[in-house]
Amino acid sequence: MGKKEKPVLNRYTEELATVVCIDQSYTHAGFSVWDLNTATLLNFTQFGYEKTWTNKDKRIAQGAAALSLASMFECNAVIVEEPRMFPSAQTKARLHEIVATVSNMVELPVYMVNTTTWKAATVGHRASKAETVQYVLEHFNVTADDDVADAICIGEAVGKGVKIKRFF
Repeated sequence: MGKKEKPVLNRYTEELATVVCIDQSYTHAGFSVWDLNTATLLNFTQFGYEKTWTNKDKRIAQGAAALSLASMFECNAVIVEEPRMFPSAQTKARLHEIVATVSNMVELPVYMVNTTTWKAATVGHRASKAETVQYVLEHFNVTADDDVADAICIGEAVGKGVKIKRFF
């Protein structure tokens, strides 16, 4: 009988097994699902928002998508990219509202990872969106838009043990 592989542990959190990773933006959201025990990308998807959607609509849509993926793959955490530079504090607060809604809907812990941190662990901390898309194509054989590519890289970085912090 072979020795069971130890799960990936991130020293900044409790043990994580299967996670949903989200890259949110103003017009789209990218999602990836990772099995951190085996460093396996399980799924990825993306959806765009309608121009007429309110911020509440966006929160509910992201929450529903995360809930669906978390249920399907029996995830035990959600990882989101930490909102960074925004034109206003109000915009940053709106993205935080989306994360809070996702947390409430999926009833799982939500962690945030800094953009520079996940990029440094994967594509390089100064990588452009185009370089991230190319990296995902070369390393995962996945053709993806920039939001999905970011979500895939977020999951890979978390699997490598980058610093993440509990948000909800």
